[in-house]
Amino acid sequence: MILFRADGNKEIGTGHVMRCLSIADALNSLGETCAFVTADANMKGLINARGYACNILGSDYSDMDREVNALLRLDSFKTAQMVIVDSYYASDDYLYALSAHKKTAFINDYLTLRPATVNINYNVFADSGKFTNKEEGIKSVEIMGPKYAPLRREFQGLKAIDIKEVAENILFLAGGSDPLHVALNFAKEIVKHSDDNHFNIVVGSLSEDLEAIKDIADDSKGRIEVKHNVSDMKSLMASSDLAVSAAGSTLYELCACGVPTVNYILADNQRLVSESFRDKGVMLSAGDVRDHPLFYENLYSMINDLSKDEKKRRELSERAHCLVDGNGAARLAEAIISNK
Repeated sequence: MILFRADGNKEIGTGHVMRCLSIADALNSLGETCAFVTADANMKGLINARGYACNILGSDYSDMDREVNALLRLDSFKTAQMVIVDSYYASDDYLYALSAHKKTAFINDYLTLRPATVNINYNVFADSGKFTNKEEGIKSVEIMGPKYAPLRREFQGLKAIDIKEVAENILFLAGGSDPLHVALNFAKEIVKHSDDNHFNIVVGSLSEDLEAIKDIADDSKGRIEVKHNVSDMKSLMASSDLAVSAAGSTLYELCACGVPTVNYILADNQRLVSESFRDKGVMLSAGDVRDHPLFYENLYSMINDLSKDEKKRRELSERAHCLVDGNGAARLAEAIISNK
């Protein structure tokens, strides 16, 4: 059995749990039993709905060192062959404590090698051998690069979208919790303009802004459509001409669909991802939402310009689709099993 330790809430979003669920599904398809442990009950319903048991520690997700003893006492920990940890709050001491009892894998969004049996970094900037602190003597298997991006099954083997002369159907994604109210602020920006662009704004399951965005959409003369609790994200992406998304795991799903994308930064841990996609010519970056008072005005202008630039959108689509083929979860599951 493989045990996942991950959290999701309004402060940190849902991305950690969602990518772990994709990995769990791929492991399950190879015959592995998987289960989850979370600090609180925020994500338990979703995890259970996907078919996995979930133990609640009743701990502080941001102070993981204090949960170690409780975690070690769980029957699911005792029976696990490997523990996969996905949290920015997992300290080296925490990982050493778990590694003393079990093989561990750490999902790593940085280039600092962490003390675990396996370090997994599927980001666009990650290549084998790029970890910067190997002189510290940490021995770990490195599973690196976007070919391991753990996408959901529905994103496997997709053809790239058709590129239209003018992009009119635009998808806006702000993540599961949207703590900086990006979707709401962008909806306010949309109604300042009078062009023909149509926006599908996806409001995350933990967002506090659903009703406020619906109110703006009602007054938008049909230019804004609000999507909530989306059950078929692949079809929504594939029907879009252009997308705007925070620089999280969703970018890799957009790549698999070949959707030309403008990404933006919500948090410091997204900066390297956003800038790497930009520097590789795979996406445009609108920068950090926290940095500029004219962010939303500039973002709208960038989207409007790109919507009229068929050549640029075709170029972005082709590069994105070549980068991610959607089979990363299966590759990652096989690599995990070979190291458990």
